[in-house]
Amino acid sequence: MISLREADYWLKTFKEGWKKKDLSLLRELFSDIEEYYEGPFHEPATSVDEVMKLWNEIKKQTIKRLHLHVLAKEGDNVVVHWEFEDNSGSYDGIYHVAFNSYKKCIYFKQWTVKEK
Repeated sequence: MISLREADYWLKTFKEGWKKKDLSLLRELFSDIEEYYEGPFHEPATSVDEVMKLWNEIKKQTIKRLHLHVLAKEGDNVVVHWEFEDNSGSYDGIYHVAFNSYKKCIYFKQWTVKEK
């Protein structure tokens, strides 16, 4: 079971990888992925290589604001609220993240709303 401290550390590393556009750091967090959803109706990525192709998009981002915090934790599942702003607009969303016993993400699903 992942502790709240471990979940916070995972999120800190996730945020650092995103802000630094460091795909190798992000790859480590998702190395055991089973399903990764960019949105609730998208087909899931089922390998870390597929996830990294999706994350390649961050190379184009100029991050103005990025905030993440845990809303809830039960067992190896964490619900995260996130806010993001770049040159394309402002986003608000929720992540559902599930971890294996090695604290690696095995399931990731996001819901996103973009400010109009």
